[in-house]
Amino acid sequence: MQFRVSPKTLEESSAEEWQARVDLAAAHRLAFMHGFQRGHLQSPDLRVPGRSDRYYQIPFGMHWSEVTASSFMEVGIDDGEVKRGEGEVERSCYCIHAPIHQALRRPRRCFIRTCRMRAR
Repeated sequence: MQFRVSPKTLEESSAEEWQARVDLAAAHRLAFMHGFQRGHLQSPDLRVPGRSDRYYQIPFGMHWSEVTASSFMEVGIDDGEVKRGEGEVERSCYCIHAPIHQALRRPRRCFIRTCRMRAR
């Protein structure tokens, strides 16, 4: 695995935001190592620290084994638009994750949702 850090992303992030990005990247890679990427429409998710209106999402098409702290986009919970970062929003991820963030009365920082492909 390669670890890449975008100096621009690092410079633009607070210490708390950067640690959240590092932790979420680690969650993606650990999930990949344990085979959780084999399902569909699933991903670890984290609300941007100090923000109630944004969460981190990897760009559409990025493989979990490639995720780094600087990979994440900040996606608006209300509109699904990229607020910071680059890439295309995975619409199915947004349509599932944004309502969960909106429905939680006490904002949760992180949740991991998995779906089994052939659940019985």
